Amino acid sequence: WEPGAGFALLDRHLQRMAASAQYFGYNFDDAEARHTLNLAVGSAPAPLKVRLLLSANAQLSVEMAPLTLLEAGQIWRFTVSENPVSRDNPFVYHKTTNRAFYDDERTSLHAVNGCDEVLFCNEQGELTEGSITTLFLELGGQMLTPALSCGLLAGTLRQDLIDSGRAVEAILRPADLDLAERIWLGNSVRGLVHAKRLNEAM
Repeated sequence: WEPGAGFALLDRHLQRMAASAQYFGYNFDDAEARHTLNLAVGSAPAPLKVRLLLSANAQLSVEMAPLTLLEAGQIWRFTVSENPVSRDNPFVYHKTTNRAFYDDERTSLHAVNGCDEVLFCNEQGELTEGSITTLFLELGGQMLTPALSCGLLAGTLRQDLIDSGRAVEAILRPADLDLAERIWLGNSVRGLVHAKRLNEAM
């Protein structure tokens, strides 16, 4: 959320929450969600990172924290996890609080090599997503992002770029990281951030 601009990609976030609520059998009210968010941020004077939570009993709550802006030209360093995700796990397709696998892997590998982000593959060796980001590769003049069928979250920024024609789905593998003209990691909070694998020269 930013003063004057409001919530980034709000409609997409709420549509995704509604779809996940329906999948898990939770009751969700779009109008109540919007009211809850607006009430929470009020007239805050600075950008905020906002998290809307929906409980099994249909209660909405909001968590907020100041949003620290990235430095211009900042590059995120990433590594690829050796622990695969399963395409058969329904939680990989939904934004829930059940993300410990991703968070723990990022924390563990950061302690080892100082990485900013971790990319994951499925059991077939296909790239899926980062622990908090969507992967985008510039290859052959196109921006490619892993297909949902590989087992990943339908990111709001991801869908916005696909719908606008800026990105297309593809089956990607770790070898494609070495072929890419440029690598981006993105989400609705940070936008697109230039990224490089840890073994690359910065």
